[in-house]
Amino acid sequence: MEWTYRHFKTRLLDNDICIVGFDYQGKSVNVLTSEALEEIKAIVYGVTADERVKGMVLVSLKDSFIAGADINEIYEMTDIDGCKKLVTETHTVFGEIESSKKPWVVAIDGLCLGGGLELALACHWRVATDNGVFGFPEVKLGIIPGFGGTQRLPRLISLPDALDLITSGRNVYAYPALKRGIIDDVVTNQRGERTIDTVDREAFVVVAIERALALRSQKGLKRNPRTPLLQKILGWPGVRDLITFKKARSMVTARVKNHYPAPLKALDAVQAGLRMSVQRACLEAEMPYLLELVVSRLSKDLIEVFLSTQKTKNQNLGPSFFDPAKHTIGVLGAGLMGSQIAGEISDKGFGVHLKDLEPKFLCDGMNRIIRMKKEDVAKRIINKPECEHRMLRIHPSLSWDDFKSTPFVIEAIKEVLSWKQKALEEFEEAAPTDAIFATNTSSFMISEVAEKARHKERCVGMHFFNPVRKMQLVEIVRSDSTSAQALAHAYELGSIMGKVPLVVRDGPGFLVNRILSRYLVEAVLLVAEGVSIADVDKAAENFGMAIDSGRSMGPLALIDYIGVETAVHVLSSLKKLGDRIVVHPLIGGMIPQGKRPLTFWKQGKENDEVRKLLKEQYAGPQRSVSTETLIKRLVLPMRDEALRCLEEGIVTEPWQVDLAMLYGAGFPAFRGGLLKEMAREGVDHTRADLESLAADHGDRFQPCDSFKEAENVLSAYKM
Repeated sequence: MEWTYRHFKTRLLDNDICIVGFDYQGKSVNVLTSEALEEIKAIVYGVTADERVKGMVLVSLKDSFIAGADINEIYEMTDIDGCKKLVTETHTVFGEIESSKKPWVVAIDGLCLGGGLELALACHWRVATDNGVFGFPEVKLGIIPGFGGTQRLPRLISLPDALDLITSGRNVYAYPALKRGIIDDVVTNQRGERTIDTVDREAFVVVAIERALALRSQKGLKRNPRTPLLQKILGWPGVRDLITFKKARSMVTARVKNHYPAPLKALDAVQAGLRMSVQRACLEAEMPYLLELVVSRLSKDLIEVFLSTQKTKNQNLGPSFFDPAKHTIGVLGAGLMGSQIAGEISDKGFGVHLKDLEPKFLCDGMNRIIRMKKEDVAKRIINKPECEHRMLRIHPSLSWDDFKSTPFVIEAIKEVLSWKQKALEEFEEAAPTDAIFATNTSSFMISEVAEKARHKERCVGMHFFNPVRKMQLVEIVRSDSTSAQALAHAYELGSIMGKVPLVVRDGPGFLVNRILSRYLVEAVLLVAEGVSIADVDKAAENFGMAIDSGRSMGPLALIDYIGVETAVHVLSSLKKLGDRIVVHPLIGGMIPQGKRPLTFWKQGKENDEVRKLLKEQYAGPQRSVSTETLIKRLVLPMRDEALRCLEEGIVTEPWQVDLAMLYGAGFPAFRGGLLKEMAREGVDHTRADLESLAADHGDRFQPCDSFKEAENVLSAYKM
């Protein structure tokens, strides 16, 4: 028996189990569009009515199961009635699956996110491969799970675990998902040629078929979610309202404050729905909040961030080159950045030659990587054998002889220009003639690093941000000499590493550090003028800086985090931009000769030694600054610098600036973007405020000439 659909294929096995294969046409991943949901509806009613079918196994014919609902459709939703109709029909179909007397078993490989997870939760049994990834990312798009996720998950697993997953948007991997009870089986699987005629031979589908037969024959398959007693108690009706939801609200508010309503709305939906049947709760407790949020401007802004991210990741700069089975990547420098980069590359299946000058440096770097891998094992992201395999891919080296066949090298040594130039010189002597040299410099221009190179066209920038694992952005920097091939290879490797690779033109500070410098400079000057360290950081935190990382952080705490020495080095390298970068003599005093650098914060308290030092070194007047003026002084210079970067062609589009500042500097997504917020407030308003600040505080606030054309440049940003 076969039914024919555009996005689904079906096949009835000899044992009367129907394989339902999802293969969305025209997309690399499966998504739940309205068209796909209509086909699911037809299949559900078709197999229910067909007496030959005894059970169903739903599986993807692509590499991953389902990446979620179609984001473009969500973005286009402005009609609440139309949205309500789609969601109601989906609840009806998912309810039919859940209440079906014929078992529905889902076989999951790869991504099972958002609506995909909600579909899986409606099924009777869930089998996954060991590379399954599960989660509800909806809150990151300003909405809540809308196909029953807020209702079925809390009934399946412990309430605290469910609330955490629903309100955080974080992903869970296969073994933690099994432990929590989200899935029922984990199977190690060897992927084969995945078609409707062959997919039933794969191990995880074989297990899914067995589970469907067992459920059909009523053999009594039992789940064992292993819920701890305390978590069971926290789900009891009397306890959950008094303790569990109260604690969850407190944690959500501490994390997102009042800037993101979706997580709190999700909590409301869960709490109200637990008093109802699942189907009624989906329609009466969950759907009203979804409809309210899906048409909000915040949701549209967050979806634009997502779409811009995908646009950046999916650029085609040239033919694919890298193959983990063929290529080994070189990393020069086993320090903090080099070891992190090497570890991330090995996670993607590549061999890595990690080079340094002394065995001690290599041992320290390898130990750092081992600690990171052990953290992954402890979190059950990977198992011990996989950890060992990843470590075996990394080859410590003291010799350039190991780089004779290495096609791509990332330099991450200390920020000393002569050292970087020397490393490039030695690279050109040892590496293949077409090998690419990517420097991770944060304070020198690519043209400066490549100044003495014989083949400048082989040099490109790959500016990673610390910590490499958490920071998604990597600036792919092209100098005037960088070849198209070097640029394409760097971009592709950044994509393979799971980063957001943004191509920027060579220039002092590139894009993020250049704009961020204005923010850091002003924060130091505010302290020098007498504003407390706490007031500066608190104002920035309340504005939302770094809130999307899960840890709000002001500019002075950020300087402490990245290191005063690093900050001084970066700011000093920006002197060529002009007098608007005027703080390096002040902050330079925080590095006493022969002593450890001072920090703004010391054991959770303001460091009075730094306050006194900055006041003594500052020649200007002491001031009393209102919170409103403080925020203007921190944020408006970044807007000015962003326009300068656009004018100079560091990037060409405003959305690229906003994306870079979100992922690289922690500018809050709920504000839409650095330049989008300015467009909405009015370009003339920002210019007038800068002119007022210039009159009171000096020429560093004088708006650039680009403000004259900014209204046209940002016209599309006023929605």
